[in-house]
Parts: sequence; C-alpha cells; structure tokens
Amino acid sequence: MVATTGIRGLNEEELKSAKFNEAELKRVEAWSVSAAEAQQFAAQGKLSARPLEYLPAPAAQR
Repeated sequence: MVATTGIRGLNEEELKSAKFNEAELKRVEAWSVSAAEAQQFAAQGKLSARPLEYLPAPAAQR
C-alpha cells in the first residue's frame, strides 16, 4: 500500500487502522475556502503564484 499524508506523527499501523469519521470530515471541509477567496487573500498579502515542478518519485516507487 502506498499512501501520502500531510500529518506528521502517524505510523503505518495507525494509518492501517484508521476509520472513517464523517463528523471530522465535515469539520475540516468547513475550513475550506473558494478559489476566489484564496486569490483575494493572496492579493491582499501581495503574494504571487509560482509554478513548481513535481518532485521525482523515490527509486523504490518507480
């Protein structure tokens, strides 16, 4: 199984035993913003988009 996560501190066993939690998913979704809101926020902070290349996959995943 190959998986990626943006959360630190979870090991493979914890990921395997994870259970779906609809209430928590809805809680996270409530924090989302639209693309227009994100662009407005970036403009207020004088931020600009920069294209980035994908990182190469580790040799073991090729």
